[in-house]
Amino acid sequence: MNIGVICNSKLSLPSIHSLLQLGHQVSMAMPNENGTAYFEMESFANQFGIQVSKFQKGSLDQELIYWKTINELDFMFVITFPYILSKKLISTLGIHIVNFHFAPSPQYKGTQPVFWMLKNGEKKGGVTAHIMTPEIDGGAIIQQEGRKETEG
Repeated sequence: MNIGVICNSKLSLPSIHSLLQLGHQVSMAMPNENGTAYFEMESFANQFGIQVSKFQKGSLDQELIYWKTINELDFMFVITFPYILSKKLISTLGIHIVNFHFAPSPQYKGTQPVFWMLKNGEKKGGVTAHIMTPEIDGGAIIQQEGRKETEG
């Protein structure tokens, strides 16, 4: 299966590695930015022969549609990506997009959920995997895991 992973953090690398171990073909897409984290992500991709595409925010829709087409993607995973995908893009792609949202849903929808959880003094966090729909963080939940804050 061809899976595209849209990401911008090293937090995505264990998931990508697992997909490779399961025999999937993986392509990576990330913002066209520089920095240590991006260098490490590109080094990881080179080590495993993964194609990396970089996108500009202003042309994200067109570039992701093209990326999906040339890589013949069956699924997309969104793991730590700083931009909200447009309603038009989600509707146009024609494949399932699974978002890994680093907060319990539906309580903390949208961008920067960890910030809002900390600001609100939450003692429990979590990760929610859901199918992306045009409604932000509104798709069917596939899996949800919670975790309490550790003492110390």
